[in-house]
Amino acid sequence: MHQKSPFLNKLAISILLSFSFESLQYLLAIGATDITDLITNSLGALLGISFYYLLIKVFSKAKVDLILTISFTILLIFTIIFIRQSIVLGTVRV
Repeated sequence: MHQKSPFLNKLAISILLSFSFESLQYLLAIGATDITDLITNSLGALLGISFYYLLIKVFSKAKVDLILTISFTILLIFTIIFIRQSIVLGTVRV
């Protein structure tokens, strides 16, 4: 039995997840369903996964994982602050 590489597994999961979101948008009639969303999401996943594997060839996996975790945590905090400020200022309604 031939097992896929972890790279292809991650890419396949990313593409299936994007396809699932686009299908749900279509079935529930919410948002705009578009094939270009699926294509750009798939290409983004391909680039992101490739970049990750390139980084772990240069640096240790533990170091790359730590840097990515810290970076995404900081981005999440800034996103929450931005959304909160937008709600407070009235530019976004909940």
